Amino acid sequence: FMHKSVKKVNLLTNNMSKSIYYFRNFFRPNKESEVFNLNALVKNTVGLVDATFEHNNIEIKGFHDGEILVYGFPNEFSQTLLNILNNAKDALLDNNIKKSVVDIRVGLDDDYGFVKIKDNAGGIPIDILDKIFDPYFTTKEEGRGTGIGLYMSKIIVEQNMNGILKVENLDNGAEFIVKIPLYRDTA
Repeated sequence: FMHKSVKKVNLLTNNMSKSIYYFRNFFRPNKESEVFNLNALVKNTVGLVDATFEHNNIEIKGFHDGEILVYGFPNEFSQTLLNILNNAKDALLDNNIKKSVVDIRVGLDDDYGFVKIKDNAGGIPIDILDKIFDPYFTTKEEGRGTGIGLYMSKIIVEQNMNGILKVENLDNGAEFIVKIPLYRDTA
């Protein structure tokens, strides 16, 4: 238990340091993209929130191992995933969902590696669905949200990494789809 706890504290501390670095460098123009394994990044990111999800009786399932090499900014991509996961957690708790589930799928298509994050919180109301990526738009009560998380995530993915970030309502929840260009070894 202690070994696992120390490992998690080290992981969280490392991520916080990277987050500070990320926010300092967010608008700096000369950042270098890098190749990273999408599955490994998703696994590490989920590791940062799994204790909170477990404490709130929210099951995380679905992602798998394997190597999908993508090209971009791994810390910024992780921040995007954390934002989506925390929003899903909040929606599940706010809607008092009894069997709360967040399903994460990682895969690839012709040009992109992708992460699909689906919850069973009932979906996003149709009248606000097209506004959730707007700056300062939030459905959370005052003091709980700033309305810049999804806006920044959209900028990170689409403008900084030439990817795609979109959301759609499915059966009984919302699904966020985050795509990032696959790494193509041109050597």
